[in-house]
Amino acid sequence: MSIRQIVIVCFEDPRRVSGGVQRRVAAEIEYFSKCGVGVTVITEGLGGTRNEESAQFITIPTPGVIYPLRSLIFAARAGQLLRHLPQGDVIEAHHDAGGAVLFAFPFRRSDRNVFVEVVHGVFRDEFAAIRQHEKSFSRAGLVASGLLPLSVMEQAAAHRATAVVTVSQYSAGQIVRHYGVPRSRIHVISNGISAESYTPMARPVSKNANGATFLLYVGRLNARKGVLQLLQAFALARHSYPSLQLKFVGDGPLAPNLWEMCVHLGLEGVVEFLGIVTDKEVLKAYQSADIVCIPSLQEGQGIVALEAQACGVPVVASRATGLLEVVRDRQTGLLVPPGDIQALSEAILELARSPLLRQELGHNAARWARSFTWENMLSPCLPLYEKLSISALETQQSN
Repeated sequence: MSIRQIVIVCFEDPRRVSGGVQRRVAAEIEYFSKCGVGVTVITEGLGGTRNEESAQFITIPTPGVIYPLRSLIFAARAGQLLRHLPQGDVIEAHHDAGGAVLFAFPFRRSDRNVFVEVVHGVFRDEFAAIRQHEKSFSRAGLVASGLLPLSVMEQAAAHRATAVVTVSQYSAGQIVRHYGVPRSRIHVISNGISAESYTPMARPVSKNANGATFLLYVGRLNARKGVLQLLQAFALARHSYPSLQLKFVGDGPLAPNLWEMCVHLGLEGVVEFLGIVTDKEVLKAYQSADIVCIPSLQEGQGIVALEAQACGVPVVASRATGLLEVVRDRQTGLLVPPGDIQALSEAILELARSPLLRQELGHNAARWARSFTWENMLSPCLPLYEKLSISALETQQSN
């Protein structure tokens, strides 16, 4: 049999400026469409249905309440919609949208569909990582408490699913550890990059024209991403190397904290907060950076690491979680213990002081990242879904 129709449920609209989840969903839409599979996407928005070239988009409005309550409301409303949708072969629920299937089929698995829970970063593992490095009653610790209801939903959805797909071997292990899902039901299908978009830009071995060495961070400004530790490490490194400058691309709950720290550390003028920018501007930022920093305390895989490396930029990343599967220590970047401000500062200094090392690692990084194209990474999806569909059909017939 062949897969004819896939329904994808994701809270964040993949047509907007995107993070890792949105990038994955957008790539899947394009891939499935090219394979002749019909795609319906249920996501958050103003409400209504719109047919586009690659997929049908159904948007569900949600109230302007805090996250994660907003995503839970979306899951409940998406679940109501799923109950009345025409039959599809596969339902995929991504990240914080797994509750949609639980609301749609509260007492048992749907016998009409194969349900795949796609786990990007295990919520329970994210919470544990933040609690290890942040005080419970700090702003970062309190914000992290919102991960707990999401982890309960994710665990229930993983057990209800026909199969679980995740983005790294590390995440697969954490799903077993934290949620008790048998490893045989978990399939690793990694994230990738658009090799045509993310390419190196020719650059001299010497520093930028104004003499500065630019560090770049791209991602959410939250505790899990290690942004507080990055700013402290940058301040420490800059005492020894005053030409360092740092740019943050992204937004999040810790943005006010980071700005207050900048003022306290006297870093106004050398740290720049660019906020949320377009994907073209992100690409330009990668290509003009000397070093990309990925100091995450926990990471499912790390699309930013792949994108930066594809642009020929060496990375300084945490020696932790899924990042170990996409960054090669002292070959494409430098790895440091998560949360270790001193080690992060020293790695930044080592690359800042050695343009030749940056060039060598950057060349290696560009070659390494080219193997992570979306087409390569997503190629196991349809064979897996066909196998799951056949198995589900055989089970129904035997019953």
